[in-house]
Amino acid sequence: MIENKKKKCSWCGNDPLLIKYHDEEWGNINHDDKTHYANLIMEAMQCGLSWRTVLTKRSIIRKCFANFNYDEVAKFNEDNVNVILETEGMIKSKNKIKAIIDNTKVFNQIRKDFGSFDNYIWSFTKGKVLLFEDNTITQCKTSEEISKDLKKRGCKYIGPVVIFSHMQAMGLVQAHDHQCHKYKEFIQSSLKVNLTIIPKSS
Repeated sequence: MIENKKKKCSWCGNDPLLIKYHDEEWGNINHDDKTHYANLIMEAMQCGLSWRTVLTKRSIIRKCFANFNYDEVAKFNEDNVNVILETEGMIKSKNKIKAIIDNTKVFNQIRKDFGSFDNYIWSFTKGKVLLFEDNTITQCKTSEEISKDLKKRGCKYIGPVVIFSHMQAMGLVQAHDHQCHKYKEFIQSSLKVNLTIIPKSS
């Protein structure tokens, strides 16, 4: 097997699971509602845990939440919650599970109101990818706005840090380290014309 010598973001370390997630998923510009939904579930489950822990359990989480089918999860009731809690290997948090089901109903309403969840969330950046000169921040004004709006609509476990993490994962925020091959590929691509650079003072 030929080792991939391309430079990665520092958070990957030498962990094969994190490297695979970084190279194949994280930061790719996404416009698919199911991918948005799956990541939001993962982000909610991650609260208080490491991202690696959640990635390790992704197949279990996917199974528990109907293969990330938001139409099916919106129909879940207390019996479904109990089945999930009894699933071997699943993260045992009744509050998180119930919040995800409630959030799914909000997610579906947003899809009805805006045509798609993707239309909704990208509207906050006016369709632009945000690039922060300070690459160490964990939330921003936009993630605060989105979080505030989602909470008004009834969502939980969806604070500005969680939303910022979602924005990074879905490509609304370009957050790769500058030495990372994916950052260099982005800057060299035509996608950079759809970029808003945020100075450190902002």
